[in-house]
Formats: sequence, C-alpha cells, structure tokens
Amino acid sequence: MANTEQQQGTAGAAPGSEQVAAGLSAKGASRRRFARAGAGASGVILTLTSQPGMASLVCASPSGSLSGTYASHHNISERCNGVSPGYWKTHHEEWPGGTTFGNSLFKSTFPCTSSTAKLKVYSCFDVVDPDKVTNGDDPNNVAMHIMATLLNVRTARITFLTELQVKAIWHAYAATGTYTPSAGVTWNGAQIVTYLTSTMG
Repeated sequence: MANTEQQQGTAGAAPGSEQVAAGLSAKGASRRRFARAGAGASGVILTLTSQPGMASLVCASPSGSLSGTYASHHNISERCNGVSPGYWKTHHEEWPGGTTFGNSLFKSTFPCTSSTAKLKVYSCFDVVDPDKVTNGDDPNNVAMHIMATLLNVRTARITFLTELQVKAIWHAYAATGTYTPSAGVTWNGAQIVTYLTSTMG
C-alpha cells in the first residue's frame, strides 16, 4: 500500500532536480511527469513520494491535488487503496451491485452526450475491458478510468472522493471534453486519466 505520509525532503528541491529512482514503475514515472508538467502546463502542483517499487498515490480530490493538499498532511484518516480498471475487469464478483450493476449500461450511471455517444451501447463491465471498447469509442480511456474510480469509491477503497465528485468529472468531460478542477485550470481527457490513475495503486 502506498504511504503518502512518507515525504522525503523534496520540498526544498528545485523542480525536476530529483533523479528517477531505479525500479520506478511506468505508472510512478507517469505520476512524476504529471506533477512536473502540471506546474507549468495546468497549474498542478504535487509532491509525490519516489520510493522504488512503491506506487505514489495522490490521495486528494482534484482541487486538493492542485494545492498539494494531501489528507495525510492534516492527519485526516482517508482510505487511499484504489485499484485499476484491470483489477475490476477480472474481479466481477467484487463489484458493488454484482452482475446486475455490471451488466447495466454505462449510460445509466454516466449519461452520454453527443461526444460520448459511442459509449451508450457498452455495459459497465465492458468499459473497464480494453478488449471490448476500442480507443476510438473511449478516447484516452476516460470512461474506463471513471468507472474504476466510481467502483473504488463505492467499495471505500478511496474515501477522499465522493460519488458525486466522480460523476461531476464525467459530466463536465462529456459536455465539454474537459474538466475544471479549480479556477483557471482545465484538464483534457488525458490529464483527467492521469489524475484518476494517480489515485490507484
């Protein structure tokens, strides 16, 4: 389990000065790039732990991630154990609502607009399975990751987000192709996925 409480003196380091630790996973490297690029490109300022072999989770809501406000900094007990879409793809028995929910249409939980209309035919089970949804139907895999995040919230694997917040991210993305986590900051689909992925181990 990632531990966001183990900050290792990165506050005084110049941006981009830390070296990539040997053994850092691709996901960890992606999170680090998100943190670095965000300050210049989208206003995202994150301090992520960089321990080899351990995931660096962002245990904060989108607006909290912008200010670097982690639950652990305030001694708030939050669950930060999100799992990936791949996990949900292979663990249908753990879905809240079981097969009734899993077999329901994605659009019944996450309404689809003209820009996301291709997703209307897929079930909730389908959207976390890249073999069933082509990239053209789910650019950047936003639906895949939003569904996994909802499942993580509903199973209390993460408690720093609410179901309403997860749905708000989707509603904004479906309507505009972007999400605004804070005034003056706009995330495109790829940036939304980077944030959502960063909440998963």
